[in-house]
Amino acid sequence: MLDQTEIFALNLESEEIKLLSDGGIKVYEGSAGYLTSLSYGNRNTLQCLPNFDLPSNFHEYQVGILDLTNENRVAYSLAEHEHKNTKTNDHAYLFCEKPQDLFDPRPFSLFLFGDNFQERFQNGFLLIIFCSEDTAVRYTQNRSTYFYKKPYDFLRYAPQTSNRIGKKTKIPKEEGDLFTFLKKYNDKFHYAVTFDLPDKRINGEYVPDPEYTPLVLTNDDKIAGCSWHNDQSGIFFFPKLDNKAKFLEEFLTEVAPTIFPHLFPDIIKDKWLEQDRYHLPNQNRLLEEKRKLKKEFDAAMSSKNVEIEENKMQFQFLTQMITKTGDELVDSVLQFVQWLGFESAVDADKERVGTLKEEDIKIETDLGLIIIEVKGIGGVPSDSDCSQIGKVRTRRQKERKSFEVFGLFVVNHERHKPAATRLNPPFSNEQLNDANYDDRGLITTWQLFNIYHAIENGILTKDQIKKCFYRQGYLDFIPDGMINLGVAAQVYSKISVIILILNGTVALKPGDKLLYKIGDEFKTVTIESIKFNEEEVQSANNGEFGLKLNELVPKTAELYAYS
Repeated sequence: MLDQTEIFALNLESEEIKLLSDGGIKVYEGSAGYLTSLSYGNRNTLQCLPNFDLPSNFHEYQVGILDLTNENRVAYSLAEHEHKNTKTNDHAYLFCEKPQDLFDPRPFSLFLFGDNFQERFQNGFLLIIFCSEDTAVRYTQNRSTYFYKKPYDFLRYAPQTSNRIGKKTKIPKEEGDLFTFLKKYNDKFHYAVTFDLPDKRINGEYVPDPEYTPLVLTNDDKIAGCSWHNDQSGIFFFPKLDNKAKFLEEFLTEVAPTIFPHLFPDIIKDKWLEQDRYHLPNQNRLLEEKRKLKKEFDAAMSSKNVEIEENKMQFQFLTQMITKTGDELVDSVLQFVQWLGFESAVDADKERVGTLKEEDIKIETDLGLIIIEVKGIGGVPSDSDCSQIGKVRTRRQKERKSFEVFGLFVVNHERHKPAATRLNPPFSNEQLNDANYDDRGLITTWQLFNIYHAIENGILTKDQIKKCFYRQGYLDFIPDGMINLGVAAQVYSKISVIILILNGTVALKPGDKLLYKIGDEFKTVTIESIKFNEEEVQSANNGEFGLKLNELVPKTAELYAYS
């Protein structure tokens, strides 16, 4: 708890303040004014007030939080931009004129309170700023004079800035709790400004001012976050990040108290007990064992991360099949069919002569030539997309003087959507009928992705799938010889029992596996027991049977028995 440390926040989201409060950190919710969308109506000029909200007992606060990255807007209301309860006539307005459609009061509001901040820095104060770009705002006062203010003008200790946007950052290789803390959030920062830290003349030479410290660097070593602090006070300039509440909670309770113990008496009062001379019996040994375990854990995690990256590289063709287009997609499908066992599969483009539209992949087999066209598209395939491989197939048949040419169209459709949420299959009834009539096959790369996992899980075999590549129409990849049992007449989900009506084409027994699909994903279930007329039996082949399964199957699943 931070009972003795008074904290205010300017322009921090209300939800973030609530999260801090839930964590035991009480924060005054104020503002430096909010961006105001201007609506002129039949007027050409609007009077504006900065409408900031800082605590009246500002001088009693030890910590301030300023979120300059909050771009939330409020609508202009004349009633909120009028002086009230004024006893003199010297209260000025700021004026906005068309075509200005946005009023930003923050640089001006902060400037008005600049002396108050400066006074606090002289007496012990911590200011945390989430930084936006440093752009000057023009203000017109009393319709006759104007002036410019920038967001950081109110700070005497603010370094020189340059506006620069990016999200790739790194933390300096320094020791200490602060840098360990920042490394946890490094991949969440995105910056809009960089800083040029000042030099200071020491012993006749200009050296980097020791009161300033780089905290966050860009990928080319510009400073995207920094701090200024002395023994009494400090300012921390952080880049933007989304989850500020968690960041602030950890910074205020674990990091800042070690730098400014006098500002956090609740937290720091018993810190001296952590010094070596006050350690309890066995504490040094236990701490050393903890350090050793952490070192071993870090090494194991590092090794495992390397394995993960190597695995991604080895199997990236699977991801590329459902995300890529062009040559990358063709190459990924080629790797898949080669893995499947079509060792003769080649990229036809590398053997192509001329510019005539041809297949992307060709496979010479004992049963003939398989030719495959591969395409990645943002929507669903057109009729011409589906039929093009048929034209190529006809040319190949004439060249070879053989009808043993099998044409397949493989599509990565709606490739910007998660694959499982796409329209599957993406082919119209006309496209399916035409494919059957023209003896050509239609496949999606999402099917191939699922087939890979089905083979790896022992549900299907490579030979079963290879035989499907000679089919026409939409290839469902149900292996040859599988017996279609249809859909269960009833499903009792709580007890994993289904009612099947069999016509004598197959005899099922306990221990048998059944195959079914969810979308394009293949699954199997095992029959644990069978009942006929409420009596347990050891076989089922003709009639209505109750099958107890090892797990539930969907009500709409078509079931298949292995022959």
